[in-house]
Amino acid sequence: MVYGYYFQSPRPFPAKKQLISKINKLFPEAAASKIQDTIPLDKKHVFVPFISKEDKYGTSSWAWNQRKWELESINTTGEPQLWKINLDDPETFYFTWNMDPDSKLSYGKFYMLRDRGFFITDGKEHYLPRIQMEKDVSFQTKPYGVLKISKKWTAVMNSFIEKGTSKNDQLNFGWVPYDSNNKVLSPKDLIGNGFSNYGDHIEMVRFLDKDEIE
Repeated sequence: MVYGYYFQSPRPFPAKKQLISKINKLFPEAAASKIQDTIPLDKKHVFVPFISKEDKYGTSSWAWNQRKWELESINTTGEPQLWKINLDDPETFYFTWNMDPDSKLSYGKFYMLRDRGFFITDGKEHYLPRIQMEKDVSFQTKPYGVLKISKKWTAVMNSFIEKGTSKNDQLNFGWVPYDSNNKVLSPKDLIGNGFSNYGDHIEMVRFLDKDEIE
């Protein structure tokens, strides 16, 4: 009985009308009016981009948990996020987004970074070399999308997990958006005020200044 309760195969994913109803019931601020797509990441996790009544492009993350589909997170600005399905397994990490197609955004560069540093622990000196890994992403085909973390990135992240990560030794994720003329866009060019509610498995991908990139 216990096995059947916790390991039951997920039921069919809710229809779009049901998703809108559930979103607006739990988070009226989201004011969802149209579901653009449902994108399964695996059998128990689905990314759902949507448009609000105010024509804002938002994202929602759904997970099968204890015999029902639950809304894990929601965001009405649509900016990139990192969904860590299994916090201990970088191979289950995905970038997700839903940007306004009427914005000037053409493409972006996603980054995984660690600043170089130096610290002393128990009389021992430690030097941290810089890490900078980059991935180009086009936003012209669709306003929304999902991108699984590459194997090169997961190899680096797994090495951090194996040795244990301290406050002096952390990876960060960010992005730089560009228009069709290769001009860097600012947050105010892309997003306005919005509503968000994140669970433990969602990490925002912050806007980076050009001087943060080498």
